[in-house]
Amino acid sequence: MLGVINCTEVVCVREEPDMNAGPIADLDNGTEVEIDISKSTDKFTNVCTAYGIEGYVLTRYVKTLG
Repeated sequence: MLGVINCTEVVCVREEPDMNAGPIADLDNGTEVEIDISKSTDKFTNVCTAYGIEGYVLTRYVKTLG
């Protein structure tokens, strides 16, 4: 499933679906991502960018496309 980051500035990508998990990258507003629903939780969405960055973003900052 495709999605896009929907935030005012940047959103933190984390290693695990936990606010205490280490950050691995920041994604800018409008960044397109591939969403893996099977790895996502109610609070976190598992995303992968075109550059191969994979991790978890707070679900409220991800808008699904289509």
